[in-house]
Amino acid sequence: MKEFSTEIESMLELYLTKSSDFYEKGNTIKAGECLVKAYEFIPEPKEEYNESYNYCTYVLDYILDENYNLDKAENWLKELEKINKSQKCWSGSYEFYAGKTYFELKNYSLAKKFFDICIKIGKGNRYFEGENPKYLNFQKNPEKYI
Repeated sequence: MKEFSTEIESMLELYLTKSSDFYEKGNTIKAGECLVKAYEFIPEPKEEYNESYNYCTYVLDYILDENYNLDKAENWLKELEKINKSQKCWSGSYEFYAGKTYFELKNYSLAKKFFDICIKIGKGNRYFEGENPKYLNFQKNPEKYI
């Protein structure tokens, strides 16, 4: 896997700082745009860079947490899947993001499927820790949704 050059790393950090600043000031749209710009700044093929997975999750988390551009969530999930297949990231991480994405898109049967896989290969509920409790509640009580 490739590491970012100092120049690329500096630009990415600048985008993340700008994103945080906008978010703290309540401008969540600009905050999200900065995250997208950061990801787009990563050279192609993105899956060859160690940190690409993280930057893609920043965008996907923003979309899911803010319910902004939710119609683009599946595209970002596909991007994450591409990186995950190439990098073989943490067991269960991609599946957790897929579960969250499909939950927010109200495709509860797919969300349940991916959360089940996440728990199986991710060794329990660790990915649910620190997340919105609605995901674990859904996992434990899917009949309320499906």
